[in-house]
Amino acid sequence: MPKTQKPTRRPIRILRVGHDPKSHQALARALAKESGFELLRPFKTSMQALGSLRHCEENAEPDIILFDPSLADTGGLAAIPQFNAAVPDAKIIIHTHSDLEEDIFGAIKHGVAGYFLKSSALPPLIDGFRRVWEGGALLDPCLTKFALGALQCQLPAIQTEPLLTPREVEVLKLLAAGCSKKEIAERLHLSATTIITHVGHIYQKMKVPNAPAAVTKAYKLGILFIRIILIMSYFHAAGTFVTRMPRERIFRIRAEPAVLC
Repeated sequence: MPKTQKPTRRPIRILRVGHDPKSHQALARALAKESGFELLRPFKTSMQALGSLRHCEENAEPDIILFDPSLADTGGLAAIPQFNAAVPDAKIIIHTHSDLEEDIFGAIKHGVAGYFLKSSALPPLIDGFRRVWEGGALLDPCLTKFALGALQCQLPAIQTEPLLTPREVEVLKLLAAGCSKKEIAERLHLSATTIITHVGHIYQKMKVPNAPAAVTKAYKLGILFIRIILIMSYFHAAGTFVTRMPRERIFRIRAEPAVLC
């Protein structure tokens, strides 16, 4: 009997959106040296790409969309839901020059699978394509260092003596998550009156008039982690991010406002 041949795994199809000929040519040259990839014809704008994708046959759809929302005529981050609707199985990786926290966090809120800077070397990006296609996530190593550096900048302001009791910190975390006093009472299995008392003590100790002011001050004092650490948490929880930083520096990250013990 003839031996049954194993099916050959098809290449990972990558589509670039955003007019950047130099970046496209550099990526094309790098992928030409690798096996298992197919770089599709790039599109200058989101509208052009979406028009093509909506009429694309299923066996020709991209696996990864490499998208630069900062370029003119790409529609910015608002185009991401449209890509998700047009090609639900495709993973989106942001490939841009921007390392601004608001851009990174905005991309995460749209559910992207990766964020990589154009100023970084291409080998980690290419390795990231494989990881993302297999269900992982990708964060540029420079952004990991940037996030840790941002945390280090906060360290001198961190309280060395506990300002709040453990229960008050629990209440503050739920306030930061947008919970009402009634919802906090239900979650902590306490009476609404007890929660009101805790909230009053928090305001008094932190010398603030309301919940937004308490949450803002808590981040500044280090009682709650700064927001950019949640960026690292997102990619870490998704499976993998590209970094050489020691794991012990991030093992306490949580996907919610975290207590700095």
